[in-house]
Amino acid sequence: MGSEYGIIIHGGAGALRNSINVEEYREGLRRAVLSGFRQLENGCALDAVVQAVYEMEESGVFNA
Repeated sequence: MGSEYGIIIHGGAGALRNSINVEEYREGLRRAVLSGFRQLENGCALDAVVQAVYEMEESGVFNA
């Protein structure tokens, strides 16, 4: 049986600020999870976490 794995991220706790564009928020999450997942397929779990956090920071929406 092959290995199954996944990645989960979250964009923080609490209510969204009115100044946050919901589509930018969703896109930031999407990019982070996909980038982290690609890294997980090609490397180790720590590399995947670092990549996902990096993408969140680069989005400008999150303070990861």
